[in-house]
Amino acid sequence: MTTPPAPNFADLIFHRLSEEAAHADVGCTIGVALHLEGPVPKPSKLRADVAARLGALPCLTHTLSGRPPKWAPAYPDLERHIGEHRLPEDPGALEEAIQELLRQPLPADAPPWRLMVLHGHAPGASVLLYLTHHAVQDGGSVVAVLETLFGPPLLPSQHSTTARMPRIRVRQAYRSIAPIIRSARPHGFWDSESHPLSTGRRLMWAEVPVASLRAAARLGKCSANDAYLTALAHAIAGWAAEHWPGAADAPLPVIVPVNLRTPEEAVLPGNRCFAVRVDLPGGPSPLAERLDGVVQATTLLKSVSHRAVLHKITDLVPTWLMRRIGLRGLRPGCLSIGCSFLFLRHRLEYGGARAVRVAPVMFCPEGTPLTVSLAWYGQLATVCFRIDAALPGGDTIPARWRRAVEELSTPVGEAV
Repeated sequence: MTTPPAPNFADLIFHRLSEEAAHADVGCTIGVALHLEGPVPKPSKLRADVAARLGALPCLTHTLSGRPPKWAPAYPDLERHIGEHRLPEDPGALEEAIQELLRQPLPADAPPWRLMVLHGHAPGASVLLYLTHHAVQDGGSVVAVLETLFGPPLLPSQHSTTARMPRIRVRQAYRSIAPIIRSARPHGFWDSESHPLSTGRRLMWAEVPVASLRAAARLGKCSANDAYLTALAHAIAGWAAEHWPGAADAPLPVIVPVNLRTPEEAVLPGNRCFAVRVDLPGGPSPLAERLDGVVQATTLLKSVSHRAVLHKITDLVPTWLMRRIGLRGLRPGCLSIGCSFLFLRHRLEYGGARAVRVAPVMFCPEGTPLTVSLAWYGQLATVCFRIDAALPGGDTIPARWRRAVEELSTPVGEAV
């Protein structure tokens, strides 16, 4: 069994957040819902197939435990970890089941993950719901698990979420570290006496064709991620103008995880990402102007040299110091929207059923107003919104985001 390196600062922070969570809705469970068309997977066969691949997935065979927390090898009990739920034939049954399973604690005395077959909600359809703990896996690790279990045979470098780390230059190190220091300052965007944040959470999804994001990127001469973030900033700015006036004209602070997972780390437990704050343009800007501002704000995120600096920081700076710095970012007035982007380049299938949609399942810790995660798979981009139930009108944000994508992808002069 592969021995992973010591837990890093992000692993320890998520472990602490989980221990201190005041409600199941603000726990650290993340995952994906793999929507299948074709034969419903049999749990017994699924257990046998997963057991045959466990040796290639150390992230499924380790726990984070003890004082101080350390990685410990542990073999999962697949009878407990893999199961099924038959749902009523009802359009809302699937979402209700996912929300209920999210509230159920993951195994505490075994590797913290669960794989459930959900079916019965629609003819010819089923869902493989994979849930795990953020202290043990990040989004890149979750994608690697999906591709290992349900994708074609892959070399470590062929996983969708592995990253290149070029040689670091001194000038780039300064450019990368300076914004990290600046972003530690409180912003107070979500401080509101009239609408204090809560521990209740809504779980919502929205989807658009990937062709729309590609068209928006082409028209704006930017990346698809820039188009995604611009639509998000536009949706929240419009929402804030109606429901959160104290922040309606302020820049929007967003926390973006930068993927640091190398091929050698593709399936290891733990987090291989670095959370970076980006201030997106707020206020009543036209979409085109907002897009220009987002492109400028995310310039550093596109740099592979910046990624290499962040990777070196996690290697060289003592874990205790990075953990202390990270915990400072959890102070009131510092937390903000978490926003991730998952790209899956390989087709997924299981037992003759093909995956037609990958829906991320995001977490939203206490003190965070909402988190957003996009999964790009095949012809669909599916976004999970995890929204604090205390946000007035928060359930309108997904539809606002979808409309903003449609507008971004429509040439000027054409009707949306």
